[in-house]
Formats: sequence, C-alpha cells, structure tokens
Amino acid sequence: MISFHFDPSPLSSTEKGDRILKLSVVSSPILGAYFFSHVDLSSPFACPLREFTGIPCPGCGLTRSLMAIAQGHLYQSLSYHILGVFLFVFLVLALLYFSTELIKGHPLKISLSGPLRRHKPPFLPFLGLFLLSYYLTRLALLWQSDQLLPALLNSPLGQYF
Repeated sequence: MISFHFDPSPLSSTEKGDRILKLSVVSSPILGAYFFSHVDLSSPFACPLREFTGIPCPGCGLTRSLMAIAQGHLYQSLSYHILGVFLFVFLVLALLYFSTELIKGHPLKISLSGPLRRHKPPFLPFLGLFLLSYYLTRLALLWQSDQLLPALLNSPLGQYF
C-alpha cells in the first residue's frame, strides 16, 4: 500500500525554488506537446543521432507520442513510441506532486507498506532492459522493412564512408 503525508516542517525558500524549477521542467514537455499539436507547426526538435547516422535513438518518437496524446490520439501515440503514454502519466503525476508541495508549503512524503515495502521491484533495471529490448525490436523491424540501411547510407556518416 502507498500512503501520502505532509512533513510538518515547511519548505524553505531554497526548497520552494527547487520545486518551482522541477515544476517547470516536468510541465514544459506537456505544454510544448499541447502547443505544437494545436498549431500548424511541427516540433522544433530533431534527433541528433538520427540526423548524423540515419539510425533512430531509443527516444525517437517520444515527442510525436506526447503530441499525439495532447490531441487525444492514444493509439497513434503508442505507434510513435510505446513509452510515450507512460512518460505522459509520469510527467502529470510529477506535476501534481510538485504543485501540491508548493500549494501546501510542506514536503509531501510517500510511504510504502506491506508487500511493496518488503519486495521492492527492481524498477530501474527492468525499465532499462525493457527500453533496450524495445529499441532493438524497433531497429530489427526497420532492418526487415529495408529502411535502416538506406537511411544509414544516405546520412552524413554514411556519405562520409
């Protein structure tokens, strides 16, 4: 079970500044995705790895995935990047967490009890393994569809060699 409670000590001015910075960081992808998906502009971001090598990075598609969520297109979001939905949920939860701390003026503490406390799942290794598997699967699908090699050969790196 997960429980929430506020620490009795108030946030210091440094801690408030830290929460405002974190709130800005977690809200900017949400606001950017909403803005760019509701105007006739495409995202200003390009993947440096893909631009140089023609090979997409593990995060390629996350911006488009967030923009699809902002338009309410869940299936399209999943087609761009499967972790886009999870990233969006994480960002919204983080936004709520930091907003709540700022509004209340006290640090919010999260406690695990019962089986969750005794058997903490290895979240980060699982996430890393999942991301690596997902990335390798995407590369294999691009290879099978004969899109990966031409992209590599036509890239600046491919032209160099």
